[in-house]
Amino acid sequence: MTRLLLLLLLSLATLASRSQPYQPLLQTGKNWDVAFWNLSLGPNVCGPYAGERYFVQGDTMLLGRSYKIIGRFRLFHVNAPATFCYPYRPDSATYAIAAFMREDAAERKVYKINGHGRDTLLYHFNAAVGDTAFTFSGDVHRVVRITDTLLRDGSTRRCFLLRGNTSLSASQNYFMEGVGSGYGLFQDYAPFFEITSMLGCMQRSGQLLWGERCSWIATAVSNLRSAPVYVTWQTSRKTLRIALPAGELSELGVFHLSGQTAFVSPVRSDSEVSLAHLPPGTYLYRLRGRLHTEQGKLLITP
Repeated sequence: MTRLLLLLLLSLATLASRSQPYQPLLQTGKNWDVAFWNLSLGPNVCGPYAGERYFVQGDTMLLGRSYKIIGRFRLFHVNAPATFCYPYRPDSATYAIAAFMREDAAERKVYKINGHGRDTLLYHFNAAVGDTAFTFSGDVHRVVRITDTLLRDGSTRRCFLLRGNTSLSASQNYFMEGVGSGYGLFQDYAPFFEITSMLGCMQRSGQLLWGERCSWIATAVSNLRSAPVYVTWQTSRKTLRIALPAGELSELGVFHLSGQTAFVSPVRSDSEVSLAHLPPGTYLYRLRGRLHTEQGKLLITP
């Protein structure tokens, strides 16, 4: 009975995610404002030192496939020549082609031609909890939570929250169906030394959908609902790292693929649970509390 119930819950979760209509990312009329920081240049009173606006311009054929041309304008502060502070405006005289991207709506995947001329997967909007989102300098970032997030027009989008071991801003570690990531439309998820970027806003046909006023490049972090529950599997240490709101009590269950219970333990607040005593193999886990249920898969190696 336990096995059937667990498999039914996992199947329903998968079917629910696939049944939701896909919200395309690369649509004509959309634009994304991205702000850039460079800590090596010293502090800037208004935060970013530069900004750019990206937009879908048209189509072209490359590598035997159809790609969207992503154009860009640089953003300038209206009160020049003062320091780079709001309000900002795009300057069409600075137009350039920024990227070539394509979208496979059936697979819910978005690709970009990288600096070596290769077609590279950028977003996987059909990912599941536990899937690898990207690898940077040997640090693997995985999807730890999937939520439905409200846009400015009242519609919702699936938002994939990420967790890795680098000191990235948790509020930026997401990518969202139809929106992009916390770092921009196609910018790197991980900062390069002192240089990083943040998605300021996204709008379509002049209607603001994500972020603050586009002329202000405030980061879109404030629109993202907090997700205080994280479960991260640490393979080398054979431990589950769990983050919960302070004082919240949950139950951790670990199951064989057959559905048989392998381990059950109460957990409270932030903790690490060792599973080194379990035999090598693939397991399912479930962290269940009063207001949340987190599920995933883990591999215990010899």
